[in-house]
Amino acid sequence: MRTRIRTILIACLGLVVTGVLLAGCAAPAPTPTPAPAPKPAPTTAPAPATTPKPPAPAPPATPKPTPPPAPAPVSAAEFYRNNPATIYVGYGAGGGADYATRTFASFWKEVTGGTMVAKNMEGASGMALANWMYKTAKPDGLTIGLLYSGASLTGPVLFAKSGVEFDLQKFIYIGSFYQDMPGLAISTKLPYTSLDELRKVKGLKIGTVALRDINALAAALAIEFLGLQDARIVAGYSGTPEMFLAVGRGEIDAVSYTAATILRERGAGTGYFKPIWVVMAEQRSPAFPDAPTLGELVKISPSDAPLLELLSAMASYPVIFAPPGVPQDRVEFLRATFDKMFSNETFVQQMKKNFPVWTKPVSGVNETKNIERVLKVSKVDIDRGNALIDKYSR
Repeated sequence: MRTRIRTILIACLGLVVTGVLLAGCAAPAPTPTPAPAPKPAPTTAPAPATTPKPPAPAPPATPKPTPPPAPAPVSAAEFYRNNPATIYVGYGAGGGADYATRTFASFWKEVTGGTMVAKNMEGASGMALANWMYKTAKPDGLTIGLLYSGASLTGPVLFAKSGVEFDLQKFIYIGSFYQDMPGLAISTKLPYTSLDELRKVKGLKIGTVALRDINALAAALAIEFLGLQDARIVAGYSGTPEMFLAVGRGEIDAVSYTAATILRERGAGTGYFKPIWVVMAEQRSPAFPDAPTLGELVKISPSDAPLLELLSAMASYPVIFAPPGVPQDRVEFLRATFDKMFSNETFVQQMKKNFPVWTKPVSGVNETKNIERVLKVSKVDIDRGNALIDKYSR
């Protein structure tokens, strides 16, 4: 038994030895290799510094469409041919200024090829038109006016008449015509036949259109120097037709107005006036060549002479003018048209029907000089004239 057990143990031991020997002869177990380190993430090489790219060139601009050519400038002659013009007169219908205005308008087409209409804008003895022309009229050359210079332009300015809203030097003067001085005309209703008889009359009423103008100053000088007793000036008529009708009705006894206008009125057969007895000027009027001047009737002292010079500076005659700001080419056209009109024999003959004593017209340039001369009159002399008017109009 023991032998059997020993045999089994020896057999088991042999198995063990055999296993050991077999294990020693076997290839050594591989040494475990550490896991390879993870490859570093590939680093991006730094980008080389880049030079900023120049901006891309702008696309070529789309060419703008070529504007149509500007219209050729319109000449003043063409402008007046294609646009109707208007001439305003600052007094009522029927007087000499109204006649001159309508005659001028009627010949406009013949001289310019265009059209012109005449309109009345009466009020404030012509100052309503002067103010409107200065403040409101469009300065495009299509609106012009006609006024008596001394009555409605220079007179109100020199005598600082209330309501003046214009600057004489800024108006554009186209031309003037028919210059004449005032005379004293007596109503045919009065029985007197000479100045000596008239000097004995008290309370003579002498009419004028405006109170601050050449005719009112002439009336004041006549009263002062001729010694007319208690005579006074009555003013405020809208124009000569209304004033002459007042003579016919006996409201006034005489008028102080241009000699030629009185001559025209006598020729019209109204019977309102006797021939003028005295002309308030340095020279006689061709309308009444037999009527003496004031200086022929009375001695004018050196101290009073400036009053007659003031009267002369304020001579009242029709003047055509335009508002300030009219383009120069149109001013020149208007002045040239005025000159052509007054060189037209048919036009002149038509005008003479209403202005029997014709005088040479004055160009716009020379009329501007006349206005400048008037504005240089001494204030002392103006104040003396004003004081005389005030003395005999109250």
